[in-house]
Amino acid sequence: MRTIVWILIALTVLPLQAKSDVKIGGFAAVETRAFLEKPQHTRQRHGHGPGLILEPEFYSQSADTKTSFSFRPFLHLDPHDSRRTHGDIRQCDLLLVRGDYEVGIGASKVFWGVVESYHLVDILNQSDAVESSLDLEEKLGQPMIRFSVLKPWGTLRFFYMPMFRERIFVGKKGRLRGPFTVDPGLTTYDHPAGKYHQDFAVRLEKVIGDWDINLSYFRGTSREPILTLNSTQQRMASHYKVIDQGSLEVQYTRDAWLWKGEFFARSGHGRAILAGIGGFEYTLYQIRGTDWDLGLLTEYHRDNRSSMAPGVSMEEFVFVGTRFSANDTDDTEILLGCVFNTKRASQSFSVEAKKRLDDRLKLEIEGRLFGEANGASAGTKKDSHIQAKLAYYF
Repeated sequence: MRTIVWILIALTVLPLQAKSDVKIGGFAAVETRAFLEKPQHTRQRHGHGPGLILEPEFYSQSADTKTSFSFRPFLHLDPHDSRRTHGDIRQCDLLLVRGDYEVGIGASKVFWGVVESYHLVDILNQSDAVESSLDLEEKLGQPMIRFSVLKPWGTLRFFYMPMFRERIFVGKKGRLRGPFTVDPGLTTYDHPAGKYHQDFAVRLEKVIGDWDINLSYFRGTSREPILTLNSTQQRMASHYKVIDQGSLEVQYTRDAWLWKGEFFARSGHGRAILAGIGGFEYTLYQIRGTDWDLGLLTEYHRDNRSSMAPGVSMEEFVFVGTRFSANDTDDTEILLGCVFNTKRASQSFSVEAKKRLDDRLKLEIEGRLFGEANGASAGTKKDSHIQAKLAYYF
């Protein structure tokens, strides 16, 4: 079904491309990870060989700007983990704009959320677990039809998703995993339609003075799988339930203060789950007479999910961090952060830095240091690492 949708989009766009220029962009990158300790689990690799990432982008727009088409494939070649060698269609999207209405058809990435440490309510796209470093920020493209109404009273968006995408986990040789690998052949679903369960969502976005308020409702297959051990095969099996989730995002801006919050109520994983994360960012501008800005961040997350629900390792934590912004032409930025799981007495530390070296080259460095670990996070306590990516934009 997904392939048919993309072919239909491409056929629809051919007349458009004949009347407008096609812009080609994107990047190619070399990425490497260096782990600071030997592997914790058998068959994992300790090497830090470089991988290759390719993510081109093709974009065209009609002369009247009412129709546009974006195509963004993705390919990652990794020398150590066969599961991390994979491809995806991050975006293959036809967008039609008619007055106050927008219609999008194809595969897209849609982000929900306002906080820094953990995107609690971001649910439409499946996480690309082999690309993410436990934060699950990287997402797979999601086939969908989007309809938006843009009015003075706010923006109302509707989403229809005809198929579900399973989460891909690292393989036997990969790092950042538990003692057992996840076997995609053991995946099961609550609903008899499986990955073809029809999901939908609706979202209202509103700006009131200094407040940004977003209300959302989602019904469909949970993007978070429940993992259970198949004792016969000594592998983990994924099980996906159908859930209902209502969520609220708020952001308040006043002078140097930025207050943020994300909250949801979810049913489908046993007892109802109530979860929230909130905090602030305070910015000190031009510190000590320089062009550098310093942001101070604090966030707190809490939920009441049971041990049978997925994501239990993030049940209660405090995040503190600092953001340095050079305000230069190279977009130099450094983010330092610490996460303390107050219930399980575990900690992790992170650094993210990025800088443009020239008009086409960009360097990104990310480091993760895992301290004391208990519960679900114990499986990655020896996976502290530094990751560097050098990207060429064309």
